[in-house]
Formats: sequence, C-alpha cells, structure tokens
Amino acid sequence: MNAHFVAGLAVEAGTILERRPGARVVRVKWGTDIVTEADEASERFLRQEILRHYPDHRIVGEEFGSSEAEAAWEWFLDPLDGTVNFSRGNSYFAVSIALAHHGVAQVGAVYRPLTGELFLAERGRGATLNGEPLRVSDAGQVGEGIFILDWGRQTSRRDTFGVLGAIFYAANKIRSFGSAALDLCSVAAGQLEGFIHPGLAPWDFAAGQLILEEAGGTVTALEGGPRTIEAGSVAATNGHVHAEVLGLLRPGAAPSR
Repeated sequence: MNAHFVAGLAVEAGTILERRPGARVVRVKWGTDIVTEADEASERFLRQEILRHYPDHRIVGEEFGSSEAEAAWEWFLDPLDGTVNFSRGNSYFAVSIALAHHGVAQVGAVYRPLTGELFLAERGRGATLNGEPLRVSDAGQVGEGIFILDWGRQTSRRDTFGVLGAIFYAANKIRSFGSAALDLCSVAAGQLEGFIHPGLAPWDFAAGQLILEEAGGTVTALEGGPRTIEAGSVAATNGHVHAEVLGLLRPGAAPSR
C-alpha cells in the first residue's frame, strides 16, 4: 500500500476543512459533541476517493459509520478530529486516516491543516513529520513528564479522575487539548511523555497509535493489555515511563504528591 496515497487523502481532506471556517453545526451527538458541515464534507470526500481506488475495501468513519462490505483491508477515518476546537476557531484539529489489514494498522496519517503538519507512518518503516524522522522523548520518569489526560463525554469527570488521578499528581505537567490523534502524534514527536484516555473509538487512535509506535513509543489499554483496533482505553507513552504509568493506573494507586 502506497503511504503517499494515504497522506495525499489527509492533506486534501484538510483543505476541505480550511475552506469551511465557521461551518454550520448540523447535529449534536452527545452534550458538547457536535458535528459540522465540515466533518461531513471531509468524510464524504474521503469515502468517495477510497472507494474509487479500492472498491473492495471496508470503510469505518466517525460520521457515517461502516460500509457493509466484509474485507481484509479496512480504513478508519476521523474526518475532523477536534470538532469543538475547529468550531471555536482553535487550530488544534486534524484529519486522521488509518489503513488496517486483518485488524492491524499498516499506514497512518494525521494532518493538521492550519499548521501544515503531516504525521505519517508505515508499519516497519518508521514515522515522520513533514518528511523528517520522529522520535519519542528520552524522559524516564513520570515526574519528569508532560501528560495529556482526557475523558469521554459520556464519562463523568469524577469517575475519570478516580482512574487517572494518580497520574495527575505524579506528572510534572498536565494538559488536555481535545484531539486524540494530535495528542498521540505529540508524544511521537517528543513534545510530551504520555496520553491517557479511558475510552476511544478506533478512528480516534488507529493512525496516531501506529505513528507513535513507529516513533519508538508504547500503546496499551489502561490495564496493560494490547491496544487492538477495537474501541477501548488508551495508555500511550514514550515507552520509557510506560511501566510506571501502568502502575499508577492500577486501582488504589496512591498519588505521589
């Protein structure tokens, strides 16, 4: 599979988003979880182009669900990851595309339109940012690190803090930006040491997970099990702090400060 084709799709979809600042909200999925005209336009374009080139592939997208076809090759699309940010004029949003074979991501692309940052990975061939190799940070302790903690809109913040609270206290700094795909890529780029989320859909993390792993990082479920393409929790780190993070995520873990 040509990674350049996947990257090209992400950039073209990003151009669609750039042309729609202030796009109208067309529906609300849950609470503040909105869908705009830009989300739908981006995903329509991606589906059209993929099926034009690969009509026998299955597509799973955030806005229009999955195609009925059963196929070895599957595409996981988030046409606009960070919709709330986009709707408020915040540049922290992206297009995220992953191509998987038999449930294992082979190519991942995450494109941030307003900054022109293109994160790209192909399994076994490393990860890049605008063509330059990516590598995770060397930080070896949670107390040295910057971590993103995020939560699903259907999960109360009290319940989330019950799971993630030990990380909150142990880390050097905590952030929350609103785009899981870009958060994972930021860890891959060495800008952060970890990203923790109690529940994500495949289109949220599939591309970013591959990019981070190809940059030397580690991604598992919160309890330490393999992070497959199925929906679920995500513990993503630079790898060096992963064991410590999993220890802090265990039920009853005591905050260090």
